[in-house]
Amino acid sequence: MDINGRIREFINSELAQGTEVGSDDSPLLDGTIDSVSLFRLVVFLEESFAVTIDDAEITPGHFSTVRSIGALVASRMGEPVDDHAPRR
Repeated sequence: MDINGRIREFINSELAQGTEVGSDDSPLLDGTIDSVSLFRLVVFLEESFAVTIDDAEITPGHFSTVRSIGALVASRMGEPVDDHAPRR
């Protein structure tokens, strides 16, 4: 499973509050995840992908969609990020 798929699966199974995240571009900061869930998500990312997410990187720009979170993780892993992917 790719990075975005793993992130989406975690959000849907562990964090989503009555809403399923169906696409990589679904907004997450509209009530899908709350501040406690965001902390759990950061811990998941750091443990699952062996990356460190700095406090300064926990911003709406990085955590607004699965795609933006995946791009952050990929950049922290040193993988190429598709800057041409559609984003909201």
